[in-house]
Amino acid sequence: MLTRKFISSLAVAACSTAVLVPSATAAPIQPTQGDAISTGYSSCTLGFNDHEAGVSYTAAHCGRDGDRILLVDRKTSRPLSKDIGTLRISPGYDRQYSNDFAWIEWDRGVTMGENIYSGDIKADATSIKRGAKTCYHGETAHTGTNDVTCGKFHRAARGGGGFSATIRSPKSGDSGGPIWIEEQDGAKKFAGVISIGPAFENSTYTRINGIKIDGKDWLWGAPIAQGKAVSQSEASDLVFGAAGINEAGLYDRLLSSDKSSERDSSSKSESSSDMTPGEIAAIVVPIVLALLSLASSIKF
Repeated sequence: MLTRKFISSLAVAACSTAVLVPSATAAPIQPTQGDAISTGYSSCTLGFNDHEAGVSYTAAHCGRDGDRILLVDRKTSRPLSKDIGTLRISPGYDRQYSNDFAWIEWDRGVTMGENIYSGDIKADATSIKRGAKTCYHGETAHTGTNDVTCGKFHRAARGGGGFSATIRSPKSGDSGGPIWIEEQDGAKKFAGVISIGPAFENSTYTRINGIKIDGKDWLWGAPIAQGKAVSQSEASDLVFGAAGINEAGLYDRLLSSDKSSERDSSSKSESSSDMTPGEIAAIVVPIVLALLSLASSIKF
């Protein structure tokens, strides 16, 4: 018997509560990809500077529409600027899994910095190949550094409202941080912003005949595009697929002894529309079992 645990308490928005310490010398600083930002009551990470549109992107759950944004030093919680922008929430954000992105309209005179992690090219999340090397930067997981965390892309939701990846899970305060893919030739493309991850280590798991099997680390990302609403059922399937504990993922583990998941992320990717051996087995095995059951009931 297979049971799976996926409830709201296991998936948390990766923003953190901010308690700002006043700075005597707070001055405007150029907002750069990966900077820590704050609404005054929550702290997140700046995900992407869209120089053509003149706005920057972060996660929608980081605040409320109209909130003022400032830059902060995550190490000290001190402001690095005065309020220099206004948060605008995606109209498609449903406070769950869909379209969890927002944009920041900067005040006059604010000049956006570079996209130092992802580069300026955007990727269509629904076209990203399964298994593509996927990386992120968050100002909690990587406080005070330019470090990144990498894993593998799993799948995008059918309507483009979100996607999952198998990767070390982000921390509170990483929300809105950039997620990008890296091609084998080193080319990078921005995929979206960090949305949610598991509430605590090994909180995503399954049980088979009473035996607990922990899932791999994962994250949920938000593409910067108005996608269709993602149901909890679809989000659950995508998350458990990334964690490797849905039926297909378990078959893959059995077939490969999980060695394929440990290979370097730069190995050949699979298309998001292709099926793994485990997914094929998840379809074929029940059919074979049904046919065997039917055959055993036929008397000649």
